[in-house]
Amino acid sequence: MDISNMILANLKGKALEQIAAQVGWDNAATKAIAAKALPMILGQLSKNTESEKWAEDLNNALNSHLGESKIDIADGKNILGHIFGGSDKAIAEVAKASGQSKEETSGVMGALSSVIMETLGDQKKAASGFGTGDLMKMLSWVGKDSDILGMVMDQDGDGDFDKNDAMKFGMGWIKSKFLGK
Repeated sequence: MDISNMILANLKGKALEQIAAQVGWDNAATKAIAAKALPMILGQLSKNTESEKWAEDLNNALNSHLGESKIDIADGKNILGHIFGGSDKAIAEVAKASGQSKEETSGVMGALSSVIMETLGDQKKAASGFGTGDLMKMLSWVGKDSDILGMVMDQDGDGDFDKNDAMKFGMGWIKSKFLGK
């Protein structure tokens, strides 16, 4: 299983619900942001770890995330800042695409970054001798064999995003926006 799939497995169910609760959103809006943000965050991580120095720093930072099982938005926002070099351009793009505010979007993206670090930390803990080269190799494959968007947006648990999922997602969004449910 590639790292994208591992992260998505950690996000399924309760993790996305926890993120939604922490930022005060419904699950549909949280999933919409996650679907746009995850490929962007993972893509930037992959790009960053092309630099051995950056990958080494990330590998060292994982030591503080070993065995973590909490979603920490404040820490996640710091992580997000490191990933994107302090720029909030990615947050602005995701906010615009999802129709949400930058502050709310940064909360969800921070929470996602926390989950990503937890997942990477789990991999480091599970593999004896896991080093910078292993991290670089793991992140070099991000997104090449996975459909992150489809897996995040999957509403019926069949592993893809199809017309049934679109209808369910759309109805959930309409209910939340117009009926407040």
